[in-house]
Amino acid sequence: MCLLHKSLPGGSPPPAPLSQQNTYKMNKQISILAITVFITLFATTLGAQQNIVKIRPLPILGKFGFQYERKIAGHSSIEVEWQRWNFQRKKSDSFFLLGLLYTSSSSDVIQVKGNRFQVVGRCYEHKNMTGWFFEGGFHVGKFDIKRTESSSSFSVLGFFTGDFGSESTKITRYDNVRAKGLKAGGGFQKKYGRLFVNLSGGLEFNELDTKAAALVRGLRPVTPYGRFAIGVGF
Repeated sequence: MCLLHKSLPGGSPPPAPLSQQNTYKMNKQISILAITVFITLFATTLGAQQNIVKIRPLPILGKFGFQYERKIAGHSSIEVEWQRWNFQRKKSDSFFLLGLLYTSSSSDVIQVKGNRFQVVGRCYEHKNMTGWFFEGGFHVGKFDIKRTESSSSFSVLGFFTGDFGSESTKITRYDNVRAKGLKAGGGFQKKYGRLFVNLSGGLEFNELDTKAAALVRGLRPVTPYGRFAIGVGF
Protein backbone atom coordinates (compact mmCIF):
# COMPACT_ATOMS: atom_id res chain seq x y z
CA MET A 1 0.00 0.00 0.00
CA CYS A 2 1.41 3.35 -1.00
CA LEU A 3 0.72 6.50 1.03
CA LEU A 4 1.01 9.85 -0.73
CA HIS A 5 2.19 12.87 1.24
CA LYS A 6 1.13 16.26 -0.06
CA SER A 7 3.70 18.98 0.58
CA LEU A 8 2.79 22.57 1.36
CA PRO A 9 2.93 25.16 -1.46
CA GLY A 10 6.46 26.33 -2.19
CA GLY A 11 7.98 23.39 -0.33
CA SER A 12 7.64 25.12 3.06
CA PRO A 13 7.93 22.91 6.18
CA PRO A 14 4.82 21.94 8.16
CA PRO A 15 3.78 24.23 11.02
CA ALA A 16 5.39 23.68 14.41
CA PRO A 17 3.53 21.53 16.96
CA LEU A 18 1.05 23.31 19.19
CA SER A 19 3.27 22.85 22.28
CA GLN A 20 6.15 24.64 20.57
CA GLN A 21 3.83 27.42 19.45
CA ASN A 22 2.59 27.89 23.04
CA THR A 23 6.19 27.95 24.34
CA TYR A 24 7.17 30.59 21.78
CA LYS A 25 4.10 32.65 22.69
CA MET A 26 4.92 32.45 26.42
CA ASN A 27 8.55 33.51 25.87
CA LYS A 28 7.38 36.39 23.68
CA GLN A 29 4.94 37.59 26.36
CA ILE A 30 7.66 37.50 29.05
CA SER A 31 10.07 39.40 26.77
CA ILE A 32 7.47 42.08 26.01
CA LEU A 33 6.71 42.43 29.73
CA ALA A 34 10.41 42.79 30.60
CA ILE A 35 10.99 45.39 27.87
CA THR A 36 7.93 47.38 28.96
CA VAL A 37 9.08 47.47 32.59
CA PHE A 38 12.61 48.57 31.71
CA ILE A 39 11.34 51.30 29.37
CA THR A 40 9.06 52.57 32.13
CA LEU A 41 11.91 52.61 34.64
CA PHE A 42 14.27 54.57 32.43
CA ALA A 43 11.62 56.90 31.04
CA THR A 44 10.57 58.14 34.50
CA THR A 45 12.42 59.88 37.33
CA LEU A 46 15.51 60.42 35.19
CA GLY A 47 16.62 63.18 37.56
CA ALA A 48 16.70 60.93 40.61
CA GLN A 49 19.75 58.95 39.48
CA GLN A 50 19.31 56.41 42.24
CA ASN A 51 19.82 52.87 40.98
CA ILE A 52 21.06 49.61 42.47
CA VAL A 53 22.25 46.52 40.62
CA LYS A 54 22.28 43.39 42.79
CA ILE A 55 22.92 39.65 42.61
CA ARG A 56 22.36 36.71 44.91
CA PRO A 57 25.85 35.53 45.94
CA LEU A 58 24.36 32.64 47.94
CA PRO A 59 21.41 31.37 45.88
CA ILE A 60 18.89 29.28 47.80
CA LEU A 61 18.08 25.92 46.17
CA GLY A 62 20.15 26.82 43.14
CA LYS A 63 18.22 29.99 42.23
CA PHE A 64 20.60 32.55 40.82
CA GLY A 65 19.12 36.06 40.61
CA PHE A 66 20.05 39.32 38.91
CA GLN A 67 18.18 42.42 40.15
CA TYR A 68 17.84 46.04 39.14
CA GLU A 69 16.20 48.50 41.57
CA ARG A 70 15.33 52.13 40.86
CA LYS A 71 13.89 54.85 43.07
CA ILE A 72 10.68 56.25 41.63
CA ALA A 73 9.50 58.74 44.28
CA GLY A 74 10.10 59.64 47.94
CA HIS A 75 10.36 56.40 49.89
CA SER A 76 9.28 54.18 46.98
CA SER A 77 11.20 52.07 44.49
CA ILE A 78 10.57 49.37 41.93
CA GLU A 79 12.75 46.30 41.37
CA VAL A 80 12.86 43.83 38.47
CA GLU A 81 14.57 40.48 38.81
CA TRP A 82 15.49 37.58 36.56
CA GLN A 83 15.98 34.20 38.23
CA ARG A 84 17.58 31.06 36.83
CA TRP A 85 16.32 27.87 38.46
CA ASN A 86 18.56 24.82 38.15
CA PHE A 87 18.62 22.45 41.09
CA GLN A 88 18.14 18.83 42.06
CA ARG A 89 16.66 17.25 45.18
CA LYS A 90 17.35 13.61 46.02
CA LYS A 91 15.90 11.29 48.64
CA SER A 92 17.31 7.80 49.16
CA ASP A 93 16.34 4.87 51.40
CA SER A 94 18.03 1.52 52.06
CA PHE A 95 16.90 -1.62 53.90
CA PHE A 96 18.96 -4.61 55.05
CA LEU A 97 17.63 -7.86 56.52
CA LEU A 98 19.92 -10.33 58.27
CA GLY A 99 23.11 -8.90 56.85
CA LEU A 100 23.21 -9.51 53.10
CA LEU A 101 20.43 -12.07 52.89
CA TYR A 102 18.09 -9.42 51.55
CA THR A 103 18.75 -5.78 50.61
CA SER A 104 16.62 -3.12 48.97
CA SER A 105 17.12 0.50 48.05
CA SER A 106 15.08 3.28 46.51
CA SER A 107 15.67 6.83 45.37
CA ASP A 108 13.49 9.77 44.38
CA VAL A 109 15.24 12.48 42.34
CA ILE A 110 13.52 15.72 41.31
CA GLN A 111 15.19 18.06 38.83
CA VAL A 112 13.95 21.59 38.11
CA LYS A 113 15.16 23.91 35.35
CA GLY A 114 13.64 27.17 34.21
CA ASN A 115 13.49 30.95 34.35
CA ARG A 116 11.37 33.39 36.32
CA PHE A 117 10.84 37.13 35.96
CA GLN A 118 9.39 39.24 38.76
CA VAL A 119 8.51 42.88 39.48
CA VAL A 120 8.38 44.16 43.06
CA GLY A 121 7.43 47.55 44.48
CA ARG A 122 8.91 48.70 47.80
CA CYS A 123 8.21 51.34 50.42
CA TYR A 124 11.31 52.19 52.50
CA GLU A 125 11.85 53.69 55.92
CA HIS A 126 14.31 56.24 54.46
CA LYS A 127 14.37 58.13 51.17
CA ASN A 128 17.75 56.73 50.09
CA MET A 129 16.33 53.18 49.77
CA THR A 130 17.67 52.03 53.14
CA GLY A 131 16.19 50.79 56.40
CA TRP A 132 13.13 48.63 56.88
CA PHE A 133 10.76 48.17 53.95
CA PHE A 134 7.56 46.51 52.80
CA GLU A 135 7.40 44.86 49.37
CA GLY A 136 4.81 43.36 47.07
CA GLY A 137 4.64 42.33 43.44
CA PHE A 138 4.11 39.58 40.88
CA HIS A 139 6.12 36.94 39.03
CA VAL A 140 5.83 34.79 35.91
CA GLY A 141 7.97 31.90 34.76
CA LYS A 142 8.33 28.64 32.85
CA PHE A 143 9.92 25.43 34.16
CA ASP A 144 10.81 21.86 33.18
CA ILE A 145 10.30 19.39 36.03
CA LYS A 146 11.53 15.80 35.96
CA ARG A 147 11.01 13.14 38.61
CA THR A 148 12.95 9.84 38.55
CA GLU A 149 11.82 7.11 40.95
CA SER A 150 13.93 3.96 41.09
CA SER A 151 14.03 0.90 43.31
CA SER A 152 16.02 -2.32 43.47
CA SER A 153 16.27 -5.41 45.64
CA PHE A 154 18.60 -8.40 45.95
CA SER A 155 18.32 -11.69 47.83
CA VAL A 156 20.88 -14.46 48.17
CA LEU A 157 17.94 -16.85 48.33
CA GLY A 158 17.90 -16.51 44.58
CA PHE A 159 20.54 -19.24 44.45
CA PHE A 160 17.80 -21.59 45.63
CA THR A 161 14.64 -19.99 44.18
CA GLY A 162 16.03 -18.47 41.00
CA ASP A 163 14.66 -15.05 41.97
CA PHE A 164 17.53 -12.74 42.91
CA GLY A 165 15.46 -9.56 43.09
CA SER A 166 14.11 -6.82 40.90
CA GLU A 167 14.88 -3.36 39.58
CA SER A 168 12.53 -0.68 38.30
CA THR A 169 12.64 2.96 37.20
CA LYS A 170 9.77 5.40 36.65
CA ILE A 171 10.23 8.81 35.04
CA THR A 172 7.58 11.54 35.20
CA ARG A 173 8.03 14.77 33.25
CA TYR A 174 6.24 18.11 33.32
CA ASP A 175 7.65 20.24 30.52
CA ASN A 176 7.00 23.94 29.89
CA VAL A 177 5.12 24.40 33.16
CA ARG A 178 3.86 27.96 33.32
CA ALA A 179 3.76 29.56 36.74
CA LYS A 180 2.52 32.93 37.88
CA GLY A 181 1.62 34.52 41.17
CA LEU A 182 1.93 37.26 43.74
CA LYS A 183 4.32 37.91 46.62
CA ALA A 184 4.26 40.06 49.73
CA GLY A 185 6.79 40.57 52.47
CA GLY A 186 9.41 42.89 53.87
CA GLY A 187 13.01 43.22 54.88
CA PHE A 188 15.95 45.47 55.60
CA GLN A 189 18.49 47.15 53.33
CA LYS A 190 21.77 48.65 54.54
CA LYS A 191 24.15 50.95 52.69
CA TYR A 192 27.96 50.92 53.06
CA GLY A 193 29.24 53.66 50.78
CA ARG A 194 28.18 52.49 47.31
CA LEU A 195 27.59 48.94 48.53
CA PHE A 196 24.05 47.77 49.40
CA VAL A 197 23.18 44.65 51.40
CA ASN A 198 19.60 43.36 51.34
CA LEU A 199 17.74 40.82 53.47
CA SER A 200 14.08 40.07 52.76
CA GLY A 201 11.40 37.45 53.24
CA GLY A 202 7.69 36.83 53.02
CA LEU A 203 5.11 34.67 51.26
CA GLU A 204 4.55 33.77 47.61
CA PHE A 205 1.18 32.76 46.19
CA ASN A 206 1.65 30.60 43.09
CA GLU A 207 -0.72 29.39 40.40
CA LEU A 208 0.30 26.42 38.21
CA ASP A 209 -0.38 22.73 37.56
CA THR A 210 -1.13 21.19 40.97
CA LYS A 211 0.70 17.92 40.24
CA ALA A 212 3.86 19.77 39.23
CA ALA A 213 3.59 22.18 42.16
CA ALA A 214 3.47 19.28 44.63
CA LEU A 215 6.99 18.22 43.59
CA VAL A 216 8.71 21.59 44.08
CA ARG A 217 8.61 23.40 47.43
CA GLY A 218 9.27 26.78 45.85
CA LEU A 219 6.25 26.44 43.54
CA ARG A 220 3.58 25.28 45.95
CA PRO A 221 0.36 27.36 46.20
CA VAL A 222 1.62 29.18 49.31
CA THR A 223 5.31 29.09 50.10
CA PRO A 224 7.69 31.23 52.20
CA TYR A 225 10.68 32.87 50.57
CA GLY A 226 13.95 34.28 51.85
CA ARG A 227 16.59 36.26 50.02
CA PHE A 228 20.05 37.70 50.57
CA ALA A 229 21.37 40.05 47.90
CA ILE A 230 24.33 42.37 47.55
CA GLY A 231 24.86 45.12 45.00
CA VAL A 232 26.26 48.49 43.96
CA GLY A 233 24.41 51.81 43.78
CA PHE A 234 24.93 54.45 41.12
